[in-house]
Amino acid sequence: MASTDKHAFVGDVEVDNARYTKISVYTNQPLGTASRVLLTETGFYTYKAYGQNSSTNLNATDASVVGLLEQGTLNVAGATGYTIPDITIPDNVIYYE
Repeated sequence: MASTDKHAFVGDVEVDNARYTKISVYTNQPLGTASRVLLTETGFYTYKAYGQNSSTNLNATDASVVGLLEQGTLNVAGATGYTIPDITIPDNVIYYE
């Protein structure tokens, strides 16, 4: 959400019936193949899902787009940003003032 980068892709449709459509999105692959986007940074992303009559279109204003289906926030979690060090103080040291 802090950057203005945009990633467009067409998802792999797994289920498409009268009640819902389920797509797969792979977030660890470079763009260029359907349903692939490379997200290298953790954090919050906003997304918009459009319905369309094309399996290759990446333009939200194209004539094949039938409308905005859903928009929301995606939280990409990764490795912990920091680790708490384990500090051990030896008990056989004598301190003098």
